Amino acid sequence: MATVTLGTNANNTLTAIKWDRGVSIADVAVIAAGIKNDNIIPNASNFAFNPVVQGAFVRFGQLYIPNRGYLTLEPGDYVGFDPQTGWPILVSGPAITNPAGSGWSHT
Repeated sequence: MATVTLGTNANNTLTAIKWDRGVSIADVAVIAAGIKNDNIIPNASNFAFNPVVQGAFVRFGQLYIPNRGYLTLEPGDYVGFDPQTGWPILVSGPAITNPAGSGWSHT
């Protein structure tokens, strides 16, 4: 097995928010409504019918990765989701704000 490179096809494909304790309920709801269960239709290329995972992202900083477990967010972390599959994406605050350039960007 060998390592590969990973990235999005464009720098504007993921819907995301910067998490902190003061994030709005509306912003949390947008992210939570986009996270889907990736194992409902195994090996399917069409995720449109996979259900949203209720409670996958909550305001107190818990992110549920469907069928894998929970992660705790730190202030400054970015959380988003892939619009096609509903897969959650977590990028740590230090990784995205690294002045030397980490390859991550946001608007």
